Amino acid sequence: MTAIFVTGATGVVGQALIARLPWAQLYCLVRRTPVSGRNIQPIAGDISLPRLGLTRSEYVELAGRINLVVHAAAITDFEQPQDTINQTNVEGTQNIIELACTASVPLYYIGTAFSETRTSIGGFDANSYEISKRAAEQVVRSSGVPHVILRPSVVVGDSRTGAISRFQGFHLVMGLLLRGLLPMAPAAPSSYIDFVPQDLVARIIAGLIERGDTHGEHWLTLGDSAITLQQLVEWCLEHATRLTGRTVARPRAFSPDAFERLIRPVFLPALPPHLRQLFDRALHMARYFNIDQAFPSSVPRLCAELNIEKLPQPQPTLARNIEYWARRNDFGGEVAQALPA
Repeated sequence: MTAIFVTGATGVVGQALIARLPWAQLYCLVRRTPVSGRNIQPIAGDISLPRLGLTRSEYVELAGRINLVVHAAAITDFEQPQDTINQTNVEGTQNIIELACTASVPLYYIGTAFSETRTSIGGFDANSYEISKRAAEQVVRSSGVPHVILRPSVVVGDSRTGAISRFQGFHLVMGLLLRGLLPMAPAAPSSYIDFVPQDLVARIIAGLIERGDTHGEHWLTLGDSAITLQQLVEWCLEHATRLTGRTVARPRAFSPDAFERLIRPVFLPALPPHLRQLFDRALHMARYFNIDQAFPSSVPRLCAELNIEKLPQPQPTLARNIEYWARRNDFGGEVAQALPA
């Protein structure tokens, strides 16, 4: 049986992935949140520590058992200090590379499409998370370890059910919009919003592992199929009443520069503290609604090669995800009915 060491198993991608690997023995590094399963052995540790916080004998024993390392753990909180993020995302990746070296096994590194400078993000400067993920990719590339780099865009819930282990920044923005609490947005109506369902990401990664790939870089994105901000807003306006029982006014769009100079200094300070914090988090996500050039996408090719059902259209995936969000937030009305595809 193939033995795979997995970090980030309790995250959105990690949970979806381990469910697709019932045929493998999984050694999952955990810090706080437990993970369990018939084929799962949890290992208490921390990627930011030397030898992952294991004793020397535990580390050597682990290295002797595994055939592959999948590294999905990362700090994604943009508000954390750069040093804290680097310690986990960059130094932690170096520690995982050292395990792969000791074990003489390949590494699958789960990065992000937003770490690449070839695609601009609406005029926003790179944040601490993106800088760290870019640096971690370079560490992987220069390591000499056989590796596969995977760059998903914004990962959302299951394409058929919308289910997700915990709501992400994407859901926060959509929730504000559907509640009519987002009167303005620092984004161009024509900008792309690239999101991929967690089940597609997991199927592709599991397929590459099962095929035995040890080299390659793949973009797990919608690419040219991504919807625009205007399309997303139109969809929300059409369905907000039946989802939440509220009529939603169309938010006004501003360029990021105009928003930062003219709107934010007046708008945010006037809000109550709890709303100010909520909006500030949502505005951090605004950069991911400002892609002015479509990402490359490896998904159509990989789906064909791995015999995976082709990339779902974004509108049904969006519908399922927002329906799931509305159910979990106890909105009444017709939420229980399936949304139109």
